[in-house]
Amino acid sequence: MAEPEDMPLEPEQAGPEPSKGPGDDAPGTTPDDTIAGETAELPGHEDAPTERRPPVAAADAPQPEGEPPRLRDVTGTIGDYLRSRLTALAGAVRAHRLAAALVAVAAIAAVVAAVALATSAPSLPSEELVSDDAAARLETPAYSSGSFGRDDIIVPREVDVRSIARDGSTGEAVADVMVTYSGSHGISAEKAATLRYSATGGAWALVGEPENVRVSWHTTEGVDEERVIKNAGSILERADRALGQDDAEGPTLSELYAGASVQAEASAPDVESQTQVVELLFTRESAYERYECRMAVSFAFRSASGQWEIEGVSVEDGARERSLEPLVGTWTGTFQSQEADGEKCLAARGAGLVVTISSVRSEAGVEQVSGTVSGVAHYHAAPSSDTAASDGDTPFSDVPFTAALVEESDGTLVFESALPEDVGGTVTLSLTFGSADDPSRAVARVTTTYVHEGSFFFVPFDETFTYEDLFSLVRSADAE
Repeated sequence: MAEPEDMPLEPEQAGPEPSKGPGDDAPGTTPDDTIAGETAELPGHEDAPTERRPPVAAADAPQPEGEPPRLRDVTGTIGDYLRSRLTALAGAVRAHRLAAALVAVAAIAAVVAAVALATSAPSLPSEELVSDDAAARLETPAYSSGSFGRDDIIVPREVDVRSIARDGSTGEAVADVMVTYSGSHGISAEKAATLRYSATGGAWALVGEPENVRVSWHTTEGVDEERVIKNAGSILERADRALGQDDAEGPTLSELYAGASVQAEASAPDVESQTQVVELLFTRESAYERYECRMAVSFAFRSASGQWEIEGVSVEDGARERSLEPLVGTWTGTFQSQEADGEKCLAARGAGLVVTISSVRSEAGVEQVSGTVSGVAHYHAAPSSDTAASDGDTPFSDVPFTAALVEESDGTLVFESALPEDVGGTVTLSLTFGSADDPSRAVARVTTTYVHEGSFFFVPFDETFTYEDLFSLVRSADAE
């Protein structure tokens, strides 16, 4: 409140005029006879020069000693001031009644608005309320690893309140939220939804079920290689379809490599494109043959399902070609029997047989094995009786050979080779691997053909003697 202005006190009402005594007619003889603003002349100093001084303020006037201001005088002055102000205000109100009424109405409206604001709901739900509701009402998405993914358990990690706004058509509040979930093996999910709120009892409350719910999956790790190997059958079927072999003659890859061993080597996953390539090697190997299939499988992680799926398969050439690589090695022969045109010569029993296969190849569509052989040849006529050895038994060592596949049936492979020509005769080598009854069976036959010049009644003629020695074969590494 402004400090009261110094107001001049009103002069008191004049009483009866006092009677004049001697000297009363002299001007300026009493203070009351002096007019404010005029100069009074003191007796005896009429001729003295006049000095004008400013009036002395009442507050600065010295107070008689022993007489402090009286409380009645102070309160009276303040009361007079307040009454004058109230009178002025009442006059202003009477002069401006319309403006005063408007001010009063505005004041009442402000009070009503303040009360309504204190008892009504906020204009929008708070982010904290929306975040808590989203965490409580949105269920954790169900994760399934599928055929090739990694097992994982995801839990909620973060709630992002993206927007809160009014729905002009309903008056409700609408909030868009995103909840992030993740696990310990690189799997994560983002679940977006819309929540609706209604103002009830001075507060916002969630109404209805979450709307526009959608889930997007993401991964930072690749496929589970063990699961890829476990589900290799489905990959082979996909490869057959890619190669158009469903209706092709002969076994399909699925049939040829059923039960085969599988090795997997995965590249680093591309986190940005959510893809990964895995190199697979299928191997089907028996005692004497091998099939290999190499393929590159492209996987893609689907954001809609959260699972790895096969996107493409590329198969290298030669997946259906047989390899005879298991035949490579040194084979030791143990003598079993001999078939001859006459009596037998059993020199091979002591000499034994060693066959070394150093390479296998296919030439003009014919499979061949090459190496060396060591044994004994029978370059002599038939003995008169079975014998352990005969003149003309000739050992041979590390004789090179190349044997071609001449027969294949019921799991049996037969290779034959003619050894280089010798002055004493000819030797042929036959190698047989596998049989219908025994897939691991391996035998060798060494046949010696010897031509002897004889005579009958002095008529010369050639006589041929044949010896076929049979050996069972064991790979040297297996024998050890």
